[in-house]
Amino acid sequence: MRDITTQAKQTMEFTLNGGDEVYSLPLASSIPMTKLLEIAEASEKGDNEAARCHVDFLREHLGDEVVDSMTVGDMRAIVEAWQEESEAAGASEGE
Repeated sequence: MRDITTQAKQTMEFTLNGGDEVYSLPLASSIPMTKLLEIAEASEKGDNEAARCHVDFLREHLGDEVVDSMTVGDMRAIVEAWQEESEAAGASEGE
């Protein structure tokens, strides 16, 4: 029998607009493959689908109150940083 050891979850930690609260998002390598495929497929469909999928992902991990207070620029910066850190860790939306 083979024993498979999973990797420790990798996360991206950040603050918003110089605030004190630290938020955390799992990197692409630490989310279920089905969710990663959903994000990748939405990205292929176009900007609106990708944006909806990213908003859902952020809501899932940060909560409605935090996401509802974000500007478009905030979300764009977070998603871009998440993509860069995920790629640096060896995984990305397109994986």
